Amino acid sequence: MKNIFRRLPVYVPSFVILAVLTAAAPVPAAAQTPPHVRETAAAMGKMAANQHRPVLTVSFGSFTYEYSGIGGPFSRFLEEILSDAITQTNGKVSLFVLNALFNLDPELKEGFAGLFNLEGVEAVMSGKYFDAGDSVRVRLEMVDFTNGALIGREEIAVPKSAVPESVSLLPPNLEEAARVFHEIGDIVKSGDERIVVKATTNRGNGAVFRDGEELVVNFFSSRDAYIKIYHIDVRGETNLIFPNRFHANNFVSRNTLVRIPGPGHPFSFVLGEPYGTEFIKVVASTAQFRIVEESFSDLGRYSSGLVVRGLTVKQREGDLAESLINFTIVR
Repeated sequence: MKNIFRRLPVYVPSFVILAVLTAAAPVPAAAQTPPHVRETAAAMGKMAANQHRPVLTVSFGSFTYEYSGIGGPFSRFLEEILSDAITQTNGKVSLFVLNALFNLDPELKEGFAGLFNLEGVEAVMSGKYFDAGDSVRVRLEMVDFTNGALIGREEIAVPKSAVPESVSLLPPNLEEAARVFHEIGDIVKSGDERIVVKATTNRGNGAVFRDGEELVVNFFSSRDAYIKIYHIDVRGETNLIFPNRFHANNFVSRNTLVRIPGPGHPFSFVLGEPYGTEFIKVVASTAQFRIVEESFSDLGRYSSGLVVRGLTVKQREGDLAESLINFTIVR
Protein backbone atom coordinates (compact mmCIF):
# COMPACT_ATOMS: atom_id res chain seq x y z
CA MET A 1 0.00 0.00 0.00
CA LYS A 2 1.36 3.42 -0.92
CA ASN A 3 2.65 5.70 1.81
CA ILE A 4 -0.15 8.15 1.00
CA PHE A 5 -2.59 5.93 2.92
CA ARG A 6 -0.58 6.51 6.08
CA ARG A 7 -0.44 10.24 5.66
CA LEU A 8 -3.84 11.34 4.35
CA PRO A 9 -7.13 11.29 6.56
CA VAL A 10 -10.22 8.81 6.11
CA TYR A 11 -13.72 9.02 7.44
CA VAL A 12 -13.45 8.73 11.17
CA PRO A 13 -15.68 10.96 13.27
CA SER A 14 -13.68 14.09 14.10
CA PHE A 15 -14.89 16.59 16.59
CA VAL A 16 -14.73 20.29 17.19
CA ILE A 17 -15.47 22.02 20.45
CA LEU A 18 -18.53 24.22 20.48
CA ALA A 19 -19.36 26.69 23.18
CA VAL A 20 -22.55 28.35 24.32
CA LEU A 21 -21.61 31.88 25.25
CA THR A 22 -23.89 34.10 27.28
CA ALA A 23 -23.63 37.72 26.23
CA ALA A 24 -21.58 39.89 28.57
CA ALA A 25 -20.89 36.94 30.87
CA PRO A 26 -18.79 38.01 33.87
CA VAL A 27 -15.20 36.81 33.95
CA PRO A 28 -13.98 35.71 37.39
CA ALA A 29 -10.67 37.08 38.57
CA ALA A 30 -9.33 33.69 39.58
CA ALA A 31 -5.76 34.04 40.77
CA GLN A 32 -4.80 30.68 39.28
CA THR A 33 -5.98 31.66 35.81
CA PRO A 34 -3.23 33.12 33.57
CA PRO A 35 -3.86 36.77 32.63
CA HIS A 36 -3.95 36.01 28.90
CA VAL A 37 -6.70 33.42 29.45
CA ARG A 38 -8.77 35.95 31.41
CA GLU A 39 -8.17 38.51 28.66
CA THR A 40 -9.34 36.00 26.07
CA ALA A 41 -12.48 35.19 28.06
CA ALA A 42 -13.30 38.89 28.33
CA ALA A 43 -12.79 39.34 24.57
CA MET A 44 -15.14 36.48 23.73
CA GLY A 45 -17.78 37.77 26.13
CA LYS A 46 -17.52 41.23 24.58
CA MET A 47 -17.99 39.90 21.07
CA ALA A 48 -20.92 37.72 22.10
CA ALA A 49 -22.59 40.78 23.62
CA ASN A 50 -22.74 42.43 20.19
CA GLN A 51 -25.68 40.39 18.97
CA HIS A 52 -29.34 39.90 19.82
CA ARG A 53 -29.36 36.34 21.13
CA PRO A 54 -29.31 35.82 24.89
CA VAL A 55 -27.24 32.68 24.27
CA LEU A 56 -24.85 32.22 21.35
CA THR A 57 -23.56 28.87 20.06
CA VAL A 58 -20.04 29.25 18.73
CA SER A 59 -17.79 26.90 16.75
CA PHE A 60 -14.04 27.27 16.30
CA GLY A 61 -12.95 27.95 12.74
CA SER A 62 -9.35 28.16 11.51
CA PHE A 63 -6.53 30.14 13.15
CA THR A 64 -3.77 30.99 10.70
CA TYR A 65 -0.36 32.71 10.63
CA GLU A 66 -0.53 36.38 9.64
CA TYR A 67 -2.01 36.72 6.12
CA SER A 68 -0.75 33.39 4.77
CA GLY A 69 -4.03 31.49 5.26
CA ILE A 70 -1.90 28.67 6.70
CA GLY A 71 -1.93 27.33 10.24
CA GLY A 72 0.87 25.92 12.35
CA PRO A 73 1.59 24.42 15.77
CA PHE A 74 0.48 27.62 17.48
CA SER A 75 -2.98 27.24 15.92
CA ARG A 76 -3.76 24.16 17.99
CA PHE A 77 -2.18 25.71 21.09
CA LEU A 78 -4.46 28.73 20.60
CA GLU A 79 -7.52 26.46 20.51
CA GLU A 80 -6.47 25.16 23.92
CA ILE A 81 -6.27 28.73 25.25
CA LEU A 82 -9.72 29.52 23.84
CA SER A 83 -11.16 26.37 25.39
CA ASP A 84 -9.66 27.30 28.78
CA ALA A 85 -11.00 30.85 28.44
CA ILE A 86 -14.52 29.58 27.80
CA THR A 87 -14.50 27.95 31.22
CA GLN A 88 -13.74 31.33 32.83
CA THR A 89 -17.18 32.82 32.20
CA ASN A 90 -18.54 32.10 35.67
CA GLY A 91 -20.51 29.01 34.67
CA LYS A 92 -22.24 30.78 31.77
CA VAL A 93 -20.46 28.63 29.18
CA SER A 94 -21.51 25.10 28.28
CA LEU A 95 -19.09 22.91 26.30
CA PHE A 96 -20.22 20.15 23.99
CA VAL A 97 -18.91 18.41 20.88
CA LEU A 98 -20.24 18.25 17.36
CA ASN A 99 -19.03 16.46 14.25
CA ALA A 100 -16.37 18.60 12.59
CA LEU A 101 -18.28 18.58 9.31
CA PHE A 102 -20.26 21.45 10.82
CA ASN A 103 -17.08 23.44 11.36
CA LEU A 104 -17.29 25.36 8.10
CA ASP A 105 -16.15 28.81 7.15
CA PRO A 106 -19.18 31.14 6.83
CA GLU A 107 -18.48 31.61 3.10
CA LEU A 108 -19.12 27.90 2.56
CA LYS A 109 -22.48 27.95 4.33
CA GLU A 110 -24.51 28.92 1.27
CA GLY A 111 -23.19 26.01 -0.74
CA PHE A 112 -23.47 23.45 2.03
CA ALA A 113 -26.84 24.66 3.34
CA GLY A 114 -29.51 22.02 2.99
CA LEU A 115 -27.01 19.21 2.49
CA PHE A 116 -26.92 18.48 6.21
CA ASN A 117 -28.33 19.81 9.43
CA LEU A 118 -26.67 23.04 10.56
CA GLU A 119 -29.06 23.61 13.44
CA GLY A 120 -27.26 24.70 16.58
CA VAL A 121 -24.30 26.50 15.01
CA GLU A 122 -24.91 30.24 15.26
CA ALA A 123 -21.44 31.74 14.98
CA VAL A 124 -17.89 30.84 13.98
CA MET A 125 -14.81 32.22 15.71
CA SER A 126 -11.58 32.29 13.71
CA GLY A 127 -8.46 34.41 13.71
CA LYS A 128 -4.97 35.38 12.60
CA TYR A 129 -1.89 35.51 14.80
CA PHE A 130 1.22 37.70 14.49
CA ASP A 131 4.71 37.71 15.99
CA ALA A 132 4.84 40.83 18.18
CA GLY A 133 8.23 40.42 19.82
CA ASP A 134 7.67 39.32 23.40
CA SER A 135 4.11 38.24 22.67
CA VAL A 136 1.88 36.76 20.00
CA ARG A 137 -0.84 39.16 18.90
CA VAL A 138 -4.08 37.39 17.95
CA ARG A 139 -6.92 39.00 16.00
CA LEU A 140 -10.11 37.13 16.82
CA GLU A 141 -13.21 37.46 14.66
CA MET A 142 -16.71 36.20 15.35
CA VAL A 143 -19.07 35.85 12.38
CA ASP A 144 -22.79 35.08 12.46
CA PHE A 145 -23.18 31.70 10.79
CA THR A 146 -26.81 32.33 9.85
CA ASN A 147 -26.21 35.42 7.71
CA GLY A 148 -22.42 35.92 7.44
CA ALA A 149 -22.53 39.23 9.33
CA LEU A 150 -19.61 40.23 11.51
CA ILE A 151 -20.47 40.02 15.21
CA GLY A 152 -17.24 41.42 16.53
CA ARG A 153 -13.44 41.64 16.37
CA GLU A 154 -11.09 41.68 19.33
CA GLU A 155 -7.34 41.44 19.84
CA ILE A 156 -5.56 39.53 22.57
CA ALA A 157 -1.90 39.09 23.41
CA VAL A 158 -0.36 35.78 24.43
CA PRO A 159 3.06 36.22 26.11
CA LYS A 160 5.72 34.07 24.52
CA SER A 161 6.68 32.97 28.01
CA ALA A 162 3.35 31.11 28.10
CA VAL A 163 4.03 29.30 24.80
CA PRO A 164 5.93 25.99 25.06
CA GLU A 165 9.28 25.94 23.26
CA SER A 166 8.01 23.07 21.11
CA VAL A 167 5.17 25.24 19.72
CA SER A 168 6.44 27.15 16.70
CA LEU A 169 4.70 30.26 15.37
CA LEU A 170 5.79 29.69 11.77
CA PRO A 171 4.11 26.98 9.71
CA PRO A 172 6.73 24.31 8.98
CA ASN A 173 7.16 24.91 5.21
CA LEU A 174 5.69 28.36 4.68
CA GLU A 175 7.85 29.39 1.69
CA GLU A 176 7.18 26.19 -0.25
CA ALA A 177 3.45 26.45 0.49
CA ALA A 178 3.43 30.01 -0.86
CA ARG A 179 4.95 28.74 -4.11
CA VAL A 180 2.20 26.13 -4.44
CA PHE A 181 -0.45 28.81 -3.92
CA HIS A 182 1.12 30.89 -6.68
CA GLU A 183 1.45 27.98 -9.10
CA ILE A 184 -1.94 26.29 -8.84
CA GLY A 185 -4.10 28.65 -6.79
CA ASP A 186 -6.45 29.77 -9.57
CA ILE A 187 -5.82 28.18 -12.95
CA VAL A 188 -9.07 26.67 -14.26
CA LYS A 189 -11.74 28.85 -12.70
CA SER A 190 -14.43 29.68 -15.26
CA GLY A 191 -15.26 33.09 -13.83
CA ASP A 192 -18.94 33.00 -14.71
CA GLU A 193 -20.08 30.73 -11.84
CA ARG A 194 -22.04 28.46 -14.21
CA ILE A 195 -20.57 25.69 -12.09
CA VAL A 196 -19.22 26.07 -8.56
CA VAL A 197 -17.32 23.47 -6.54
CA LYS A 198 -16.75 23.84 -2.80
CA ALA A 199 -14.48 21.78 -0.58
CA THR A 200 -13.27 21.63 3.00
CA THR A 201 -11.45 19.20 5.28
CA ASN A 202 -13.05 17.70 8.36
CA ARG A 203 -11.39 20.47 10.39
CA GLY A 204 -11.99 23.27 7.88
CA ASN A 205 -9.71 25.04 5.38
CA GLY A 206 -6.35 26.16 6.75
CA ALA A 207 -6.77 23.65 9.57
CA VAL A 208 -4.01 22.05 11.60
CA PHE A 209 -3.86 18.30 12.18
CA ARG A 210 -1.64 16.51 14.66
CA ASP A 211 0.43 13.45 13.83
CA GLY A 212 -1.84 10.40 13.73
CA GLU A 213 -5.09 12.29 13.07
CA GLU A 214 -7.13 11.45 10.00
CA LEU A 215 -8.18 13.64 7.11
CA VAL A 216 -11.52 13.64 5.31
CA VAL A 217 -12.18 15.76 2.21
CA ASN A 218 -15.78 16.98 1.88
CA PHE A 219 -16.90 18.49 -1.42
CA PHE A 220 -19.88 19.14 -3.67
CA SER A 221 -20.61 20.68 -7.06
CA SER A 222 -23.46 23.03 -7.96
CA ARG A 223 -24.02 21.06 -11.19
CA ASP A 224 -23.73 17.46 -12.28
CA ALA A 225 -20.00 17.09 -12.83
CA TYR A 226 -16.97 14.87 -13.17
CA ILE A 227 -14.43 15.35 -10.42
CA LYS A 228 -10.69 14.93 -10.04
CA ILE A 229 -9.01 15.55 -6.67
CA TYR A 230 -5.25 15.95 -6.31
CA HIS A 231 -3.20 15.82 -3.12
CA ILE A 232 0.04 17.86 -3.07
CA ASP A 233 2.27 16.80 -0.19
CA VAL A 234 4.91 18.68 1.81
CA ARG A 235 7.57 17.89 -0.81
CA GLY A 236 5.39 19.17 -3.65
CA GLU A 237 4.70 15.67 -4.97
CA THR A 238 1.23 15.14 -6.46
CA ASN A 239 -1.17 12.19 -6.28
CA LEU A 240 -4.66 11.71 -7.69
CA ILE A 241 -6.81 10.61 -4.74
CA PHE A 242 -10.23 10.74 -6.49
CA PRO A 243 -11.35 8.85 -8.49
CA ASN A 244 -9.47 5.86 -7.13
CA ARG A 245 -9.48 2.09 -7.19
CA PHE A 246 -12.05 2.00 -4.38
CA HIS A 247 -14.31 4.68 -5.88
CA ALA A 248 -13.75 4.54 -9.63
CA ASN A 249 -16.84 6.51 -10.71
CA ASN A 250 -15.93 10.21 -10.67
CA PHE A 251 -19.42 11.46 -11.64
CA VAL A 252 -21.10 13.43 -8.86
CA SER A 253 -24.70 14.63 -8.94
CA ARG A 254 -25.28 18.31 -8.25
CA ASN A 255 -25.52 19.46 -4.63
CA THR A 256 -24.54 16.01 -3.38
CA LEU A 257 -22.11 16.06 -0.48
CA VAL A 258 -19.27 13.58 -1.03
CA ARG A 259 -16.74 12.50 1.57
CA ILE A 260 -13.38 11.01 0.67
CA PRO A 261 -12.91 8.56 2.28
CA GLY A 262 -16.55 7.96 3.09
CA PRO A 263 -18.45 5.36 5.09
CA GLY A 264 -17.64 1.89 3.76
CA HIS A 265 -14.41 2.88 1.99
CA PRO A 266 -11.70 0.34 2.93
CA PHE A 267 -8.93 2.92 3.37
CA SER A 268 -8.05 5.91 5.49
CA PHE A 269 -5.81 8.97 5.24
CA VAL A 270 -3.68 9.08 8.37
CA LEU A 271 -1.43 12.12 8.66
CA GLY A 272 2.18 11.98 9.80
CA GLU A 273 5.73 12.99 8.97
CA PRO A 274 7.12 14.93 7.22
CA TYR A 275 5.35 17.84 8.89
CA GLY A 276 4.23 20.92 7.01
CA THR A 277 1.50 22.33 4.79
CA GLU A 278 -0.22 20.21 2.17
CA PHE A 279 -2.92 20.95 -0.39
CA ILE A 280 -6.06 19.44 -1.87
CA LYS A 281 -7.01 20.61 -5.37
CA VAL A 282 -10.55 19.79 -6.57
CA VAL A 283 -11.35 20.22 -10.26
CA ALA A 284 -14.94 19.84 -11.50
CA SER A 285 -15.99 19.59 -15.15
CA THR A 286 -19.33 19.13 -16.88
CA ALA A 287 -17.63 16.84 -19.41
CA GLN A 288 -15.53 13.80 -18.61
CA PHE A 289 -11.76 14.31 -18.58
CA ARG A 290 -9.89 12.85 -21.53
CA ILE A 291 -7.19 11.64 -19.14
CA VAL A 292 -7.63 10.23 -15.64
CA GLU A 293 -4.32 9.36 -14.01
CA GLU A 294 -3.68 6.24 -11.94
CA SER A 295 -4.87 6.79 -8.39
CA PHE A 296 -2.45 7.01 -5.45
CA SER A 297 0.55 7.02 -7.79
CA ASP A 298 3.30 9.63 -7.85
CA LEU A 299 2.52 12.08 -10.65
CA GLY A 300 5.58 14.25 -10.09
CA ARG A 301 5.99 17.79 -8.85
CA TYR A 302 2.93 20.02 -8.74
CA SER A 303 2.34 22.16 -11.82
CA SER A 304 -0.48 24.02 -13.50
CA GLY A 305 0.03 21.78 -16.53
CA LEU A 306 -0.58 18.65 -14.48
CA VAL A 307 -3.79 19.98 -12.97
CA VAL A 308 -5.33 21.05 -16.31
CA ARG A 309 -4.27 17.84 -18.00
CA GLY A 310 -7.18 16.15 -19.74
CA LEU A 311 -9.38 19.22 -20.15
CA THR A 312 -11.13 19.57 -23.52
CA VAL A 313 -11.63 22.66 -25.67
CA LYS A 314 -15.30 22.77 -24.68
CA GLN A 315 -14.32 22.82 -21.03
CA ARG A 316 -12.20 25.88 -21.69
CA GLU A 317 -15.45 27.68 -22.52
CA GLY A 318 -16.47 27.81 -18.89
CA ASP A 319 -18.04 24.54 -17.78
CA LEU A 320 -15.47 23.87 -15.10
CA ALA A 321 -14.52 25.06 -11.65
CA GLU A 322 -11.91 24.47 -8.97
CA SER A 323 -11.31 24.64 -5.26
CA LEU A 324 -7.94 24.72 -3.48
CA ILE A 325 -7.74 24.01 0.25
CA ASN A 326 -4.77 23.57 2.57
CA PHE A 327 -4.04 21.88 5.85
CA THR A 328 -0.92 21.63 8.03
CA ILE A 329 0.45 18.59 9.83
CA VAL A 330 2.28 19.14 13.12
CA ARG A 331 3.86 16.91 15.73
